[in-house]
Amino acid sequence: MTTSKNGRRGFLGVFLDSKYTATQAAELGIESGRGVRVKSVQADTAAEKADLRADDVILEFEGIEVNDDDHLIRLIGLTGSMTTVRLKVFRDGKAFEAAVQLGEGSEFEVRE
Repeated sequence: MTTSKNGRRGFLGVFLDSKYTATQAAELGIESGRGVRVKSVQADTAAEKADLRADDVILEFEGIEVNDDDHLIRLIGLTGSMTTVRLKVFRDGKAFEAAVQLGEGSEFEVRE
């Protein structure tokens, strides 16, 4: 991971579901029981431009398995703004990869 030339943190633009559990992951068919569920997507952000949606589960960030909300927040915060990253996302019973160019932000993603 890199920091941007301007030193700003990356920003995705999602609200995360802090009540998402490994049991819920298993019910969705996610064998690892890992990942974080998107509760909502903020308008005009990297997440919206990448077509991330509510109830998507982010499984990996740049090939790193995401353990929980705090883990994803740290990974994004350590990555420079305007950096394009690969996310592995689970939606409607299938996993897929999405390329996302992180926006600029001084705030971390917020959990509701």
